[in-house]
Amino acid sequence: MKFILSENQFKNIQMKSNFDNTTNTLIIPTNYPNYPTFYNAEKKQIYLGYVEMFKKLARSIDKDKQLTVIYHIEEQSFTTNLVVNRNKIGVLKSNILPFFEQLEEYEICSDIVELYDSLI
Repeated sequence: MKFILSENQFKNIQMKSNFDNTTNTLIIPTNYPNYPTFYNAEKKQIYLGYVEMFKKLARSIDKDKQLTVIYHIEEQSFTTNLVVNRNKIGVLKSNILPFFEQLEEYEICSDIVELYDSLI
């Protein structure tokens, strides 16, 4: 699987993995005025992080992976944990793929389809 995601695609966001590679943490340093503004601005980065965790799932025998997103709204810090497992691979085609199709990011779309096929 050639998968093109790289650290370069995470603009000014930090992405860290824990020691056993079951959790990635996206740290988004920008403070947003509300959740919709945050989500609209960072949706691509969150989806790329989510895809990265599915990629790790495809290469492992683990049952679950987790993407932790740390973000700030109105000077308050929030944490969201997204669990990734083989039961949730449908989100790749139902939500993530259409998003990247709309952005005309066809290389990423191709990799998502290949990743999905490797997980079913």
